[in-house]
Amino acid sequence: MSLLHAPTKTHIPAVIILSLLLLFSATLKAKDFSHLYRPEQLLYVQSHYGKNIKIVLFDNIRRYLLPNERKTLSEITLNIPLVGENQDIFDFYMNLQTGEMTIPALSVKFFDDMSIAFAWYEAKHKDKTEILQYVFRLYQQKDYLQPPLKALGIPEKAWELDDYVDDVSQKTLKSGMAFLLLHELGHWHYRHAAYDSISNRQA
Repeated sequence: MSLLHAPTKTHIPAVIILSLLLLFSATLKAKDFSHLYRPEQLLYVQSHYGKNIKIVLFDNIRRYLLPNERKTLSEITLNIPLVGENQDIFDFYMNLQTGEMTIPALSVKFFDDMSIAFAWYEAKHKDKTEILQYVFRLYQQKDYLQPPLKALGIPEKAWELDDYVDDVSQKTLKSGMAFLLLHELGHWHYRHAAYDSISNRQA
């Protein structure tokens, strides 16, 4: 299934919330999240998810672009390191000098876990504000470094226990990743200035 699959009513809120967290993460206090997951977990994401992300960006998304946007896409390269240069859980970025788009495995894994968390909480009719409180606790408490599913009491393979969770979490992840890839591509297409040189409103 393409990442550009149209979101259903059930997972639009999660996509919106996750996207807003991404956009506002720059205003949160910096923290090293490089040890949030085990190395083998990040290697798995880099290998398996990385292939799919490349297909989505250079094949699936390309079909929906205008000719000048396709030219923009042909100018960039995609880098999927284990951890981004800022060691952040929302560390997606575009190098405006080289055209290199960076989508770290750490950030993809966190986004995936959060998609599962929102789907699980929705399926179990739990208060989703607990998920947001968890994210802010991650940033606010220096020594707090619990992975999402463990911290929120969600089974490690929740998608295998509930078809709804499997379906909605996948659609949330796919829709969210498409948004992120297009967001970063837009920075290169419009040659946006770095965030530290423009106002919050412009960003």
